[in-house]
Amino acid sequence: MTYQYAKKINIGSPTNYSEFENDWTYEAIWDATYFEDLFGAWNTLRQTGSWISLSNTENSINYTNSANLSDYTFWNMQTRHAWKIGSIVYPHIHRKQNANNIPNWLFQYRRQINWQAIDSTWKNLPFTDSKLPYTSWTINQISWTVAWLTPPVGAWLSNTIEFRMYRDTTNASWLFAWADPYAGTVSATFVDIHLEENTLGSRQEYHK
Repeated sequence: MTYQYAKKINIGSPTNYSEFENDWTYEAIWDATYFEDLFGAWNTLRQTGSWISLSNTENSINYTNSANLSDYTFWNMQTRHAWKIGSIVYPHIHRKQNANNIPNWLFQYRRQINWQAIDSTWKNLPFTDSKLPYTSWTINQISWTVAWLTPPVGAWLSNTIEFRMYRDTTNASWLFAWADPYAGTVSATFVDIHLEENTLGSRQEYHK
C-alpha cells in the first residue's frame, strides 16, 4: 500500500497550516496552533500560615483580610507534551466574588528544566485584573494578569512549574498600587494556566 506523507490540511495561508508528518504526527504550523488548559493538582494543595484555610463546605481555599507574605498555598504543575516548546503560558485564578474590587493576588513561581540545575529563585507575578465586571450577588470570577510566565532557555517536555499563591493585603511586596481593597475573605476555587499547543502529544516519549 502506498501512503502520501506530510499531508497539509485546512490551509489558511502559505505559512499557517496543519500537517501530518511522515510518522503521522499531527503538527500545527505557526499561527495554526491552539490553546488548552493545564490543570494542576489543586486537590493536593499545601498551605502554610495562620490566615488561610481550607473550606470543606465550599471546596475552596480562603484567604482572610489579614493574609500576608507569610501565608500561602503551594503546588506544582507540569507542561504537557503537546505544548509549543518555548511559548509563554498564562495563569488564571478562579474565585468566588461577592464584593467589588480586586484582591492583591500574588504568585511566585519557578520553572524546573529537566537535566538542568535546580532553579532556586522565585519570580513574582502580581494579578491586577479580573475577566468579568462585578454587579451583585456572588459570582464565579476569573482573576488574571497582563503578564505571563516566560519559559527559560532550554525549556523542554515535561518541565515542572512550581507555584506559591499569596494575598498581599498590605502590599508588602510593593508590586501593587495600594493595600488590598477587597473587603472580607477571598475564596479561591481553582488555578489553571493556558498554554499554546502545536502537536498531539509528542513523537517520542521525551522528544517532540
